[in-house]
Amino acid sequence: MNVIKILPGREPEMADIDNTLKALQQAVGGYIETVTLPRTGLVVIVNEEGRLLDLPENGVLNIGPLMGQLLVGTVLVVRAAPGAEDFSGVRACDLGLIRACWVPAKGERTE
Repeated sequence: MNVIKILPGREPEMADIDNTLKALQQAVGGYIETVTLPRTGLVVIVNEEGRLLDLPENGVLNIGPLMGQLLVGTVLVVRAAPGAEDFSGVRACDLGLIRACWVPAKGERTE
């Protein structure tokens, strides 16, 4: 499945991972937490215990309910139909939206 992956200190980029819970958990380094971005069809996935585990600061995704919230650790973005339980791959145009809304954590270098 195509996802948008944001590693600390890096720009959002397209990546391919298996569409399984295990693969998503492996990508974020633990249990997943999801946040749906209204009217976009996009879902943000982070490590549920990222702050407790003191994962590195990543950045802010200034859109929807995440506006102004500092995210930590690896961030994934996938698609999901309203009310659906399953995720699907992102589109190429989704990367442009995420890049436009992404602000790296202060002190982080983007490559």
